[in-house]
Amino acid sequence: MKRNLILLVGAFLMTACAVQKTTYRESSARVIEPGLSVIVTPLIADLQVISQEKITPYVEVFPYEVTLFNLKYVDNFKRTALLNAAKKYNADVIVGAIIDVETTPQGKFQVSVSGYPARWINFRNATAADTWMVDIFQMTPGNNAAILHSSEKKPIKIDK
Repeated sequence: MKRNLILLVGAFLMTACAVQKTTYRESSARVIEPGLSVIVTPLIADLQVISQEKITPYVEVFPYEVTLFNLKYVDNFKRTALLNAAKKYNADVIVGAIIDVETTPQGKFQVSVSGYPARWINFRNATAADTWMVDIFQMTPGNNAAILHSSEKKPIKIDK
């Protein structure tokens, strides 16, 4: 009886040590993260798309098991894969990026990036003709989205 009780307690303890396997999947699109927080003299640049065809998905597998604890690293994995995809295609940014996060059959994080590689070109200081941009676009530090706003009540005509 005592032996059976010890075996039962031992079996219970062994099942408590089992690892719970988790899967994860996430997708996001159109991510561009400019990181400027101070503007001394407004700088303007053009974005030149390198290829008119979407790049084949750049796939990167991260050597971490998909667990609830490791889910907090997904944003870093996505940024790393986006950076490495841009490096692979000799680009500054991936325009219209689509990022898929999946679980591999081995239970690891797999991040796929597709989009259009582009480079910043034609850097120049803003001129008086470019002041319309200051009134329309506002970048919030740490945010990856431009907020459109205008103090004018009438539609703004943009001449290029």
